[in-house]
Amino acid sequence: MKPRWTAPILSRVADLVFRPIEPGEHLPHLRGRFLLVGGRTDAFVPEAAARRMRDLAPEPKTIVLLEGGHLGVGADRQVLLAAIIAVTTRWLADEKAINPPS
Repeated sequence: MKPRWTAPILSRVADLVFRPIEPGEHLPHLRGRFLLVGGRTDAFVPEAAARRMRDLAPEPKTIVLLEGGHLGVGADRQVLLAAIIAVTTRWLADEKAINPPS
């Protein structure tokens, strides 16, 4: 068992170590067009974190919430993966970022 006095120190160290990869540090400063795709019943990404990411993403942005949870692995995820690919392909084509396959 760790002494209680170590918690604030470890917390500060973790903050310093992970800050360079924290989306909140960089996302508001990016420029471009953004697509954010999420699952309405995602049990892996907390709703508060997903909402924060959506709020921090600069405009112009498109937010698509699909029925279902977090994309994982397994046969039951193929339907969700197909929906994500379809939404992403359609968005990229609408944004003139790709020439979709015929």
